[in-house]
Amino acid sequence: MTRTCAALLAGVVALAAAAHAELITLNPTADARILSIFPNSNFATDILATYHAPGNAQRTLIQFDVGSVPAGATINNVTLRLYGSAFAGAITPTITAAYRVATPWVEAGTTWNAASPGNPWTQAGGDLVGTGGVPLTDPYATWSGNQSGSNSAWYELNVTNLAIEHYLGTYPNYGIGLVGDVGNELVYVQREAPPGYQYPELVIDYTPVPEPASLLASVIGALWFRRR
Repeated sequence: MTRTCAALLAGVVALAAAAHAELITLNPTADARILSIFPNSNFATDILATYHAPGNAQRTLIQFDVGSVPAGATINNVTLRLYGSAFAGAITPTITAAYRVATPWVEAGTTWNAASPGNPWTQAGGDLVGTGGVPLTDPYATWSGNQSGSNSAWYELNVTNLAIEHYLGTYPNYGIGLVGDVGNELVYVQREAPPGYQYPELVIDYTPVPEPASLLASVIGALWFRRR
């Protein structure tokens, strides 16, 4: 390998080493709670929930615009964070699962039965699919643990794979659907809550593509170093 090639390689390696991850925190562009007990009522501005009792299943639809992540970036990790507590003070263990919403919905019009007024879900309770495209099977992420009782806490789900699919356009970004097991009593702060509340967050850790000028500077620097 010539000195010039070695220097060029060193410059590229230097650039890779200089690349650093960045964080961006997004708030929802839309969110809504849908309830089996009120299948035709809209609760778009109400609390969010994965509360699930016999005859009263509640689910959350939530959507984030990941378009603010720069084009060509590498997404390293994505965490969905919801601030909430157990509605009736439960401290028992439970599971909350995250699915891909497969049908567009309207925040101010969605219900348990309909994605938007006049447009029913294919499956009541939302068209929510897992990694294999099957409804309510193989969720993209799960949270499991003891519910926090009446004390509020952050509940976090690693939704990296789903966010990457939305970012790359593998599937249309119709958001995330959250479903709780029977016994789940968790309710969460919604985006419409008054100022001062802890709103839902999507925290994205990504590595941007280096600018061409940075690449050139690194290579020139390596060449200069080699010539000295």
